[in-house]
Amino acid sequence: MARGDHLRVFRCVGMYYHHGIDLGRGRVIHYSGEPLDSSGAEVRIDPIKDFSKGGEIEIVEHTRTLPVNEVIKRARSKLGEREYSLVFNNCEHFARWCKTGEHKSEQVEEIIRRIGEHYLPSVYVVYRLWKSLESGQKEWKQCSVQSAQRSI
Repeated sequence: MARGDHLRVFRCVGMYYHHGIDLGRGRVIHYSGEPLDSSGAEVRIDPIKDFSKGGEIEIVEHTRTLPVNEVIKRARSKLGEREYSLVFNNCEHFARWCKTGEHKSEQVEEIIRRIGEHYLPSVYVVYRLWKSLESGQKEWKQCSVQSAQRSI
């Protein structure tokens, strides 16, 4: 690992990756806190062992990166920030923005993609079924009214 590297480590038995930036000398700057408890989340500097919590640290590779000094400058500019959002501003957004200038989270995008692939088609089918039943009820009601009028 080198100063300015984008780091990640599995958390919660591999349910998600936690991200940060290597500051060198055994320190990492990252968004602290947990995904479902953002009350105390802030960008802070911690020893690498506290960041990893015993997990295996990986280096995230990017095709285009900013110069190391710019990465560190960006990271330090957010020190103390408390604007954490699981979906819009999490630890991966932070680390990727520092390293590449791009503010995004592949983990969030993957979850949204999976929801779209697996649940939206089902929602669409239920919607179409509901609409056809609703349409059928209207047609049935119209037919009933017309039948009643003919018998008068």
